[in-house]
Amino acid sequence: MNGFLDCFEIIWETIHEKYFDPTFGGLDWHEVHDRYQPHITAVHDEKTFYAFIPTVHELFRAALTDLRDTQALIIDIRGNHGGVWPIHKKLAENLVNEPALFCSYHSRECIQEIFLKPVENPYSGPLAVLVDVLSMSSAEEFAGAMLTIQRGVVVGERTPGICVVCDFLELPNSALFMFPVKQSVTGKGKALEGHGVIPDIKVALDRTQLL
Repeated sequence: MNGFLDCFEIIWETIHEKYFDPTFGGLDWHEVHDRYQPHITAVHDEKTFYAFIPTVHELFRAALTDLRDTQALIIDIRGNHGGVWPIHKKLAENLVNEPALFCSYHSRECIQEIFLKPVENPYSGPLAVLVDVLSMSSAEEFAGAMLTIQRGVVVGERTPGICVVCDFLELPNSALFMFPVKQSVTGKGKALEGHGVIPDIKVALDRTQLL
């Protein structure tokens, strides 16, 4: 059993045993396991892991197709700590009708511009993106891009501005040192690090909603 499959089985079993709703809201959790387990079995390194991303993308595309006639779409990325840019870029490409500058990465050596290439028949209905103080990194890039290209409305709290591209260095004691190497900048030239995304509509967290 490879390490990726080990992690998959541990996560699946933990959710199976400890998730607060044993019915999973009607979702067949065993079917979920059997659907994804073959894909994870085929993963042996980072290269094959990222090759799995297109499969996830197709599932998202299918979901958007089902929602094509809906009055509006809300994407909730509150509490989302980020991820890798190919995923949120793919998400954005399902929501735009024409090419657009998603963001750019500024390093000492160069500026790398990331452009959106719309998929065929993207979702073109009204869109709202929900953010808060825990929407970080890639989540900020996504929200910042949607705001910059005026694709929908960003609603919520200002994001924290924790958004850089990092690299890793293994130290002599085997510890990993993570350090920033690229600055993430919106299509309008605004650095996200230290500034965050300011929503179109500001909605502060209401303590009474948590009680």
